[in-house]
Amino acid sequence: MAFGKRKEITNRLNGRPLEYKVQSATVSGSILLGIISLIAGLSMYTYMLTMQYIGDAFDLTRSAAALFERLVQYDQISNEVMSRYRAMKPLERNMTGTEAYRSHFKDIEDSLAYNVIYDLLSQLHGSSDVGDLYLGYYDPDTQALVYICDTDTNEETRFYPGEWEIVERKEVERFSNWDGYGMLYDMGSTDKYGFMVTAGTPLVDANEVTVCYVLADITLSEVFAGIKNFLILFGLALMAGVYYTMERMGGRMKKMVVDPVNRITHAAQSFARDYSSGKTGTKHFSELKIETGDELENMARVMAHMEDGLGDYAEKLSGAIAEKERIGTELSLARKIQADVLPGIFPPFPDRTEFDIYASMTPAKEVGGDFYDFFLIDDDHLALVIADVSGKGVPAALFMMASKILIGTQAISNKSPAEILEIVNNMICVSNKEQMFITVWMGILEISTGILKAANAGHEYPVLQQEDGTYALYKDRHGFVIGGMEGMEYSEYEIHMKPHQRLFVYTDGLPEAQGPDQQMFKADRILEVLNANKDADVRETLEQMQKAVDEFTQGEPLFDDLTMLCLEYFGAEGNRPILEKTLPAVSESITEITEVIEGLLDEAGFGTREKMQIDIALDEVLSNIVRYAYGGKDGTFTVQYSFDEDSRKASITVIDEGSAFDPLAKEAPDITLNVEERPVGGLGIYLVRRVMDAITYRRINGRNILHMEKKIRSKKEQ
Repeated sequence: MAFGKRKEITNRLNGRPLEYKVQSATVSGSILLGIISLIAGLSMYTYMLTMQYIGDAFDLTRSAAALFERLVQYDQISNEVMSRYRAMKPLERNMTGTEAYRSHFKDIEDSLAYNVIYDLLSQLHGSSDVGDLYLGYYDPDTQALVYICDTDTNEETRFYPGEWEIVERKEVERFSNWDGYGMLYDMGSTDKYGFMVTAGTPLVDANEVTVCYVLADITLSEVFAGIKNFLILFGLALMAGVYYTMERMGGRMKKMVVDPVNRITHAAQSFARDYSSGKTGTKHFSELKIETGDELENMARVMAHMEDGLGDYAEKLSGAIAEKERIGTELSLARKIQADVLPGIFPPFPDRTEFDIYASMTPAKEVGGDFYDFFLIDDDHLALVIADVSGKGVPAALFMMASKILIGTQAISNKSPAEILEIVNNMICVSNKEQMFITVWMGILEISTGILKAANAGHEYPVLQQEDGTYALYKDRHGFVIGGMEGMEYSEYEIHMKPHQRLFVYTDGLPEAQGPDQQMFKADRILEVLNANKDADVRETLEQMQKAVDEFTQGEPLFDDLTMLCLEYFGAEGNRPILEKTLPAVSESITEITEVIEGLLDEAGFGTREKMQIDIALDEVLSNIVRYAYGGKDGTFTVQYSFDEDSRKASITVIDEGSAFDPLAKEAPDITLNVEERPVGGLGIYLVRRVMDAITYRRINGRNILHMEKKIRSKKEQ
């Protein structure tokens, strides 16, 4: 292409210079980011604020329902009010709100039982932020909400016993047909109260029939006010942020991108002109002195090298890039093949409850020489293998895969670990021209008895959990490495695994991991990490160990492959929880886990009252964690559920890593006192202790562990 043609194209491109495009992109991106952030932030804020108000109201009704079921004969009052309401003729009902109408229910209002209900509701109402707290019944025949007891002190809006108001059909159906899952509430706009939410919890009699509802009303005016303030502040912040971003990014992009690109372009034009004229030895690019510290600086240097030797450089560069891509592709493929060879799905045997196992392998290079393996030889025997091949890289990986296949093949023949290692050693020694070797620890667990037979071919000592829960090295007898010498014999030993006992095996990459000061991780630190996490499951155990190694090495590259395997033996029958779930410590997680637990309680055969009591206890415990455990910071909680068929008892364990709090240490509140006289707090925990059959608390390794139990009772026992 002629130089004149190049100049023509360059001049045509200058119609919209890069500086204009950079500025335009910066402005557009900043505005778009601001709009997206505003929409996302407003949506999240609105949803979270609304659900917080609804959740608080629903929690209040559930707590009130629990108190009423224990302390108050609400069914008599409710049945009497509804009996008189239904006995009225339509003309009499239409007089609701008048003194004549109220006289039909005056004796109920003056009764002792009604005043007990009213006082209890008033105390709960006074300690909450809801607009109104009352008892009512949704009558599907008249599509009306009939009030049983209302704590509203405003005479203009208060409803007396038996008074009613028409509500929408969907609200009646929602409350009448509630299945007990999730939060029970209705949201809508009314002429009288504005935009309002009614949350509630049914109260049932001895025959599990709903006699009325504990209801709480909240208006969403505060939500709208919060949204308005949020919108104003967020909008102003976004405007300032967008303007600042446009100014700063525009100028920085011009300095860091546009100007260097223009200088490189001018140098390229000069180089092209000289190159076309046959002039060599120019220094157009090397004289630019671009020091941006990024690809543009590198580009200028590359162009300078190209200018010094264009032909040879281009040819060598193309060859080097092709070779690098080929090697990278082959290594990536080798690493993928190696990863696919190792078991990588956990839990590996989800239908087996007698044990749990987890393993990991982190290569020091693209591919490694370590490997682990575990597989069922038959229904009653589990094979465990962990090994370390001498050397690193592709040769070690190939030797590793061959060794893994040989060990697995021999294990299927129902041989003992010692016999397997002896046979594999002889097979490898026959054709081991490269004189590579491998250390192996192998065990075969008899699942029905817990007897683990094992042999060690020059590998690291395994770590075994003791009866008191602590970990200690099991100093077994080491045989010679596999591949070192033909005809070697290996000693075999037995370990009788007890229920919930754990075994931890590893390669030398763990104790020999080095920090910046060249100090090694060593076996003592391995035991220290394991004993600090005695209650962790097998996955958490390896994750905590990997975290400890990362903190110790402080980013230093691994000297050797790091492989770990952890086995927990639960026993022949299996003792693991039916459910174990870890969730963020937020309100939404409470609803999610409560729904799951309710489904499991249904499967176990719990009645409505018992499920509601368990729901109340679980909700109170989790709500305390969400609100107080982490002091406003992010956190999680773990819920474990199990059910014993023999004792017909459900067990729920709640674990969090928040601040220490023993709910059993707090004295039960005196509920006979008025709200003003009674100290704040303690009522929720009191409810938990009342509705559950047993509750215990422990603080272990910085974690709060609360265990609750509830037994299915017959109708007679209830």
